[in-house]
Amino acid sequence: MLRSFLKKNYENSNFLLIYGENSYFLKKLENDIIDICFNKKNSDFNFDVFDSDNFNLAQIELSCSKSPFLATKRVILIKKIEEIEYKQLAELYKYIEKPRKKILIILVSYSKFDKTTLNKKLYKDIPLNNRLELKMLGNHELTLFIEQFVIQFGKKIEKDAIPLFLTFVENDLFQIENELDKLINCAQNELITKDDVLKNTFSLKTNTIFELTDAIFENNLDKSITIFNKYFEKSSQGDILQFFTMLHNQLKKILLFKYYLTKNVPFKEASQLCSLNYFEEKRMESFKVPLKKLLSQYELLLATEPEVKFGGVVSFNALEKMMYKLLKV
Repeated sequence: MLRSFLKKNYENSNFLLIYGENSYFLKKLENDIIDICFNKKNSDFNFDVFDSDNFNLAQIELSCSKSPFLATKRVILIKKIEEIEYKQLAELYKYIEKPRKKILIILVSYSKFDKTTLNKKLYKDIPLNNRLELKMLGNHELTLFIEQFVIQFGKKIEKDAIPLFLTFVENDLFQIENELDKLINCAQNELITKDDVLKNTFSLKTNTIFELTDAIFENNLDKSITIFNKYFEKSSQGDILQFFTMLHNQLKKILLFKYYLTKNVPFKEASQLCSLNYFEEKRMESFKVPLKKLLSQYELLLATEPEVKFGGVVSFNALEKMMYKLLKV
């Protein structure tokens, strides 16, 4: 998305605006600019980067006055514009009014822009085709991202394996990339299958959380404690917070889903609101836990959070006590 936007606009544009909350693409922006706009040998001569810490109009104007060296254009990247006073940024409007053919200025915000902000003169007069909002990816975009990522390493992934993989990760492209790296390295064949996904270490931990939440809802003390002890048998103390976070996310998702159903939101619509994939939908169909009980369990989980963050033995003991309390709700 970002790379195609840069390719499309590098030759024919002089001013671009990129904003949004997808930090994964924004953190790769500088490397993408160098790859697309220059060869690595001449990027030092044609690429200047400013942000809220070193924003200096005099330096920017000096950069704009220089001609490109063995390149089509000079690129001036100004990052974190949400932290720069708008009055200062507005001084750049003259480059929109009278663009310089050999200069491309890219403004980047690491946060969403509301309509009020976009209506400010500086941003309003940037053509729509020269703006890009980097949103969080939905299930369809995540599927494409995963397919394209594994292709880079000479692999393919089964269609059915992708929703299963997404069951085990948050909508966080840094985490997804990390887990895909592991998956690519452990997969024996060119085609990554559902079995490969299930054998992945992180997936096994997440499967443990699924089994544990099921046992808690069944009020099965022996099964819950067995799963809990088995998880920590070979895990380090550093996994305590990860375990708590995964359990928290599972309970929160189930609670929200059940809440929507009580408000007569259709099953499929509730599923979309909670970002459930096919496998999570199937699990939700079998849950018969009352909303009141879910709410009490979630409140108990939140009350335990401060102790969990202490680390070490304190955290483990807090988790263990919480387990017994959850089963008594």
